[in-house]
Amino acid sequence: MTRIMTKQPYASLWSLKGATWQKPLRLHPMEQARGLLQKLNLTNPEPSPEIDRHLRGLMRHDGLLGLLCLRCRASHVAQGALRDLVANYARVLKATQRDGIALPELAELASFILDDEGDLNPEGPAAAKPHTPFLLGLVRDLWVPSRGELSSFTRRAVKGHREMKAHLLSNYGIASISPWAFLASAGSEETIQKQWHLLGS
Repeated sequence: MTRIMTKQPYASLWSLKGATWQKPLRLHPMEQARGLLQKLNLTNPEPSPEIDRHLRGLMRHDGLLGLLCLRCRASHVAQGALRDLVANYARVLKATQRDGIALPELAELASFILDDEGDLNPEGPAAAKPHTPFLLGLVRDLWVPSRGELSSFTRRAVKGHREMKAHLLSNYGIASISPWAFLASAGSEETIQKQWHLLGS
């Protein structure tokens, strides 16, 4: 699985903003989020469920700033999940020897998930393009600590994104986010057993 090691997971945001063909995703520092972390004596903290819960609690007081930190955190998880999806599909196609079949591009899938440009209040009238980014809605409206850790909650939300799954089905014939389901539908039982060692359980 592809992993991109970055610093400041609570004060930098993965986004399509400023992306190029060579770099389909860009990492943007969020100075306002960094300022809140410094106020909390959290200098470049490692991601943890405890900090996630603390920032969630702060949303009642420093609502937009605490939310921005969690949007950053979720974007780091989401970009990793998207890279893994693209890598998994490539491995599945190679395992089933289905050369010539188009693969979804990273930026293509990211357009459904990483549509956050880092405005403190992207829904407000002062925002360049007022809208509710996917991860903002996820962190603010759907995630609560009782539903599990933010990292696992975000990964599940990325893999289960309805519009992205519909896009994969209509454009690539991929009926499931699970590469194992794709492999099972594409190959024989013998092929599946033969490629088990390549993909793992």
